[in-house]
Amino acid sequence: MGNVCCSDDRPASARTKTVEIEHEPQKVGDSLTAEDDLKVAALVSREDARSASLLPRLAGSWSRKEDGMRLGVIKHGHDTEMHWLPIFKSPPTRIFQDDAGDSQIVKMDLSGKHYFGKVSLEQPVSITWDEDGEVWEMCN
Repeated sequence: MGNVCCSDDRPASARTKTVEIEHEPQKVGDSLTAEDDLKVAALVSREDARSASLLPRLAGSWSRKEDGMRLGVIKHGHDTEMHWLPIFKSPPTRIFQDDAGDSQIVKMDLSGKHYFGKVSLEQPVSITWDEDGEVWEMCN
């Protein structure tokens, strides 16, 4: 049937996982071909790359879409933070990528309250916040 991609001494039921390749269920460890193995690796790598690359792509100046008011600068380094303009009298606010599911969702904790935003990477890059529907647009 194909090449065995993995083997160990555990029973088959303890070492198999079902994955979907082009809508055909296969079992890892049983009979994936080398080509199927590469497809799985490519799918996983693509999802990891999309997820890992979101926060750095938010780095830049941001304004509120409704009125164009400048808000501050998102800086990406060890942490990703919104550095608010002085008018807001607020310390930098950390921005996280949501680990619970959608790779386009970010979270911000501001004044003890959690805010979730949906990122659109289409130009201009934007974040739509769930609390009030406010939209931020990257303006650099």
